[in-house]
Amino acid sequence: MNTYFVDREEEISTLLGFIKARANVLQLIKNAELFAKDYGKRIKEKVLISYFGYELTNKEKEKIKEQGIKLLTSKELREIQKKTGVKLGF
Repeated sequence: MNTYFVDREEEISTLLGFIKARANVLQLIKNAELFAKDYGKRIKEKVLISYFGYELTNKEKEKIKEQGIKLLTSKELREIQKKTGVKLGF
């Protein structure tokens, strides 16, 4: 197989991963704003959890963190649940 096509497939896969993650981030921001507006509450933390992890560059992760969003994997969530004794899912 031509290495050009392999590189393009990886590039496309990374791009699709970023688009999905970006869509999830935008959905989280929108839902947080709607919740705050509907219930008159201030949102302290916004957390996005991915079962498979994130395929984002450090620059993209920094932009997401600037929005006040924490990115967790399911493994990290399980560790938090184990330490706190609170079951949140996953």
